[in-house]
Amino acid sequence: KRHEFIKKWLTIGSTNDEENISNELYERIDHITSQFNTIMKKNIMDSRPIYLITIIQTLENLSQNGNFHLTSFGQCYQVLINEMLRKSKVTNPQDIDGVINFLSYISYYFYKNNIYLVSEDEFEKIVTEYGKKFVAITGIKEILLDGGIFYSRDNYNLQFSQKYLYYFLYICSNHLFQK
Repeated sequence: KRHEFIKKWLTIGSTNDEENISNELYERIDHITSQFNTIMKKNIMDSRPIYLITIIQTLENLSQNGNFHLTSFGQCYQVLINEMLRKSKVTNPQDIDGVINFLSYISYYFYKNNIYLVSEDEFEKIVTEYGKKFVAITGIKEILLDGGIFYSRDNYNLQFSQKYLYYFLYICSNHLFQK
């Protein structure tokens, strides 16, 4: 289905019918499918169509600009996170950086404590500790919940909504918080 979706996306607006699709287009479809499969490996991200469209657009922009290389997968994750933040009405680049720094901090906290969720009380303690070292973000919990970055299954414990968020942000934390 993913392959068919990518083919449909790449042929939108073209006059190609099913019989006249070029080998070049099939190569592009296979290439994007392969890249997407690499990004999605080990099911660290849901296969929702919005993620697929966002990743396709990002990969196409990167390849058109000649900027595509292995680290570009990180750019795909960054684009997805930025879109989640826009959903929470966080659009100022400094605010986006602040939220990502906090997310890197909390992902490192999760890793260091070998946990995958925190209670709301523990979350507030993490926010307080973060605020002692860095500029705290007002309403961070609401931002993360509204954007779908965090969710609460039981209305008390908070966790990352997608594995890729934790993994990507933990990697970001390597140069920020680990000594």
